[in-house]
Amino acid sequence: MPHSASEKSRIALHILATSDVHGALRSGESNTPPTGGLSRIATLVDGIRKTTPNSLLLDNGDFLQGTPICDLVAEGAIPLAGGHPVISAMNQLGYDAVGLGNHEFDYGLSFLHDTLRHAGFPVIGSNVSCPAQPWCNHIILERLLNDGGGGGEHIVKIGVLSVMPEQVIAWNASHLKGQLTTQDITDAARQTAKILRQAGAQIVIGLVHSGIGGVTAEARQENAAIPIAQTAEIDAMICGHTHQVLPDAGRAPTDHVDYANGQICGVPAAMPGFDGAYLAQITLQMELQGDHLNIVAAESKLLPATPHADTDNPGEDLALVRLAREAEAACIDLLNEPVGRLQLPIHSYFSRLPGDPAVALVAQAQLEFAKRNWAEYLPSDVPLISTASPFKGGGRGGPNNFACVPPGHVTRQDLTSLHPFQNTLVALEITGAQLKEWLEMSASNFNQIRPGTQDGQLRDTGFPCYGFDTVFGVTYAIDLAQPAKYNVLGKVVSEGHRIRDLSWQETPVAADQRFILLTTSYRAGGGGNFPEAHALRQIDIPAMDSRKILAGFVAKGIGSADLPKSPWRFTQIPDARACTLIGPGVLPFFAQGHRPEIEITAGSVDEKGFFLSREILGPYPDHPRCLSPKS
Repeated sequence: MPHSASEKSRIALHILATSDVHGALRSGESNTPPTGGLSRIATLVDGIRKTTPNSLLLDNGDFLQGTPICDLVAEGAIPLAGGHPVISAMNQLGYDAVGLGNHEFDYGLSFLHDTLRHAGFPVIGSNVSCPAQPWCNHIILERLLNDGGGGGEHIVKIGVLSVMPEQVIAWNASHLKGQLTTQDITDAARQTAKILRQAGAQIVIGLVHSGIGGVTAEARQENAAIPIAQTAEIDAMICGHTHQVLPDAGRAPTDHVDYANGQICGVPAAMPGFDGAYLAQITLQMELQGDHLNIVAAESKLLPATPHADTDNPGEDLALVRLAREAEAACIDLLNEPVGRLQLPIHSYFSRLPGDPAVALVAQAQLEFAKRNWAEYLPSDVPLISTASPFKGGGRGGPNNFACVPPGHVTRQDLTSLHPFQNTLVALEITGAQLKEWLEMSASNFNQIRPGTQDGQLRDTGFPCYGFDTVFGVTYAIDLAQPAKYNVLGKVVSEGHRIRDLSWQETPVAADQRFILLTTSYRAGGGGNFPEAHALRQIDIPAMDSRKILAGFVAKGIGSADLPKSPWRFTQIPDARACTLIGPGVLPFFAQGHRPEIEITAGSVDEKGFFLSREILGPYPDHPRCLSPKS
């Protein structure tokens, strides 16, 4: 029964959240151990709801793209008459509200409109708008919450906003240009929170499809969690987009982020990884007196949905399993349809090492497609070069977060593993000086390795693997004895110059030399914070999906001679050796003699399941190589 206005009531609100699910309906994918998915998230949510009152289930975006099923639904292979299988799964979980992520727009506005009309939950986009949009700018959820004292019930007004990077238009220019309007991510969060407060919201939750980046607000900021926490009047925030985790006990605190306890500028926050690996839970302990509600304590934690040997493993929700199987059955023939053949394994175990076959495959596919199809659009007197980056490279995604396609038939499902995102290929005009800075940003992915260093970590864990570009068509060396010039935000942090011997056809590249650089719409739109990337002139070419380009390339059959040798190498550092953590799935390839284009020795498997390799940064003796030079 209601309490009097003079009484104080203690209420605990449990905010449960997912982010960056990327269409992962079931636990695991083919040829990988279980990785979570909505089927295990559903079990966690159900258990909490049965034992814990006052729970709210939210999603922070990027739920409609990421698996072959999502692509096939968008192509019309699975009719939407009964609703998108991911939307059906989210309806079944009973989400209270869902925010939009940038990948929701990968298939265009018409598809998004048709898909969201089946949603049984409100969808929110506070800084994106279009005519007749099927989402709202913000929402106030009125919930009847039980207090922890005498069992009283109280209506609490909970405001929810949702923001994403403005670059969504650049990343999906072929679908969205002239159709979608965006607002600055930090301004929108601040203004919308104020609107919610004025409308009576007692609690404001920010669904922030953005990661932890710069401390101050900037134009076109991709990862704006810190300035949003500083300036928007929000009580809790769910972050994402970068596929990282928060809380993270393994990271030291900074002036603005308490990683161990999950706080950003004092605001309780959580980031639940990707593919349904975790369910985030933020618990707010509140005091309510009359209409005034005050938060007195907060706790953020992540509940693992991925099975672990040393934890209680959530099983899969059978209803979600059945739904996923129905979706798979509807397109199983298309998923397993051979699109080409490989004579060698293509994988990302050697990502950020010389001789990564996955980036070589993608870059060569882009180059051959452009030469064959875009001759009338590209100037014939300007060299054409091609860049690619790895999408799965271990890191915080764990030892199974690598792409791997064995020799034999390649299916559509395999191509999604190699190139999971719906990017389009773009062509940029770039000078030799700009190209060098592009490569300096890429080379900043590594730690500094001084002469005499033994077993230092090669990769800077603050950089995601997809922030490392390999540019084919030129050659260059990376000198790790020098400090990194850029940080992960693209800010200059030293006068170091790691790029050496940048050449085209064995001739040093001049500062004013012109090139046409083939890259993705994500990178051209500023993704990865590469210097001047979004400011470079784009050549007007027909929109073409990167995976379709890849499928056309492998259709002819791919052998070692079809792939280029790595265009870069490390300069020699006297008496230096570095370590890299690789997925243990590489071990069979090592046994078969496949190696990156650097001397490498095998170590043991560590407690997290990573295989330890050691790279010699001194003279390179002859050794078996994964890729042979392209003739």
